[in-house]
Amino acid sequence: MALAIGNGAGRPIAGIVSDRIGRTKTMMGVFMLQAAFMVLLASGMVADYTVLLVLGAFVGAMYGANLTLFPSMCYDFFGTKHSGVNYGLVFTAWGAGGVLGSIGSGLAKDVFGNFNNAFWTAAALLVVATVLAAFVKAPHEIPSHESAMAEAADAGA
Repeated sequence: MALAIGNGAGRPIAGIVSDRIGRTKTMMGVFMLQAAFMVLLASGMVADYTVLLVLGAFVGAMYGANLTLFPSMCYDFFGTKHSGVNYGLVFTAWGAGGVLGSIGSGLAKDVFGNFNNAFWTAAALLVVATVLAAFVKAPHEIPSHESAMAEAADAGA
């Protein structure tokens, strides 16, 4: 329940923040917050049920934030002409990560008896994602009027 509430709240909040400070900065902040939450989970500091619920809501908010930021970033990078295919590829990769991450964390639990190593691994990957986000640039600029004209031409064809 807490995860779902956070997920729903994280989406509009991330949209508002990204409109104000930019998508890349917002994405980097989300990744770092996610990393911090993974460290908290791995450290064993979350022993209280109420704290776990609050942390679960924050983890859900970051998940929801990504579902707002990823398509927006995709459209910013590549325009909307082929948005269905482009974002479809991004979302397919998201799904593959969900499957592989679940399997990997399950294996970590089987081998080590807890999920701590899975949380540490996730935190490390989120730090890497933050660094990569700082350096990724759109392949080319897509002026909004050019994109709108291309879409209008496609609709008329």
